[in-house]
Amino acid sequence: MDLTFPTLLFVHGAWHGAWAWEPFVGFFRERGYTCRTFDLSGHGSDPQPPDFQSFNVATYVRDLERECAGDETLILVGHSMGGLIIQHYLRTHAARAAIVIGSVPYRGVPLHRLLFLFPHVPCKMIRFIVGQPLAVNKEQIIRKFFYRSHTDLATIEWVLKRVVPESPSGIERHHVQCEKAQPDSPLTTSAAPRSIRNEGSLHDALLPAAARKKVGRG
Repeated sequence: MDLTFPTLLFVHGAWHGAWAWEPFVGFFRERGYTCRTFDLSGHGSDPQPPDFQSFNVATYVRDLERECAGDETLILVGHSMGGLIIQHYLRTHAARAAIVIGSVPYRGVPLHRLLFLFPHVPCKMIRFIVGQPLAVNKEQIIRKFFYRSHTDLATIEWVLKRVVPESPSGIERHHVQCEKAQPDSPLTTSAAPRSIRNEGSLHDALLPAAARKKVGRG
């Protein structure tokens, strides 16, 4: 019997980098898994070029293609936009399994959900609408978007030092729900990996339970 653990490839979400998976990587490596992380273009330690505002999910799918290099034995793990990237990747590629956490649905989410998160900073949404990278560089935004009101300050400060502005093209074209009908998520089709988990929080400000049901079978 082959007791070798599969390799987990982690895909981070918007504004984040490979650093976001550090607690998870330590947990799984202690249990025998091989873990891999990487920075999407313009995220983490990868500098943002002058044309970063044009980067979109297609850009990030190409990043994932390079990391996978055709390996169909990987278990892909994605959070938020990372889950969306995995869904797009799996339309034309295969993987052993997919685990998405608080993933953006393939069809996107209504714009009002994003506006709900930034009511006290409308200027940021204006910058996003006119095509400027959107930053989440305030404690109250980090708490509302990614954590909870009672999350310890040390954790919030650790995140604030690492998050980067996100490309408006990546958000506008794929996060925001389009009027035109989009294909169903590949995680809901018969061609999807056999093992799928779609996890989320009851307190997710952006993606309520109803939205998570549109992502996968898990």
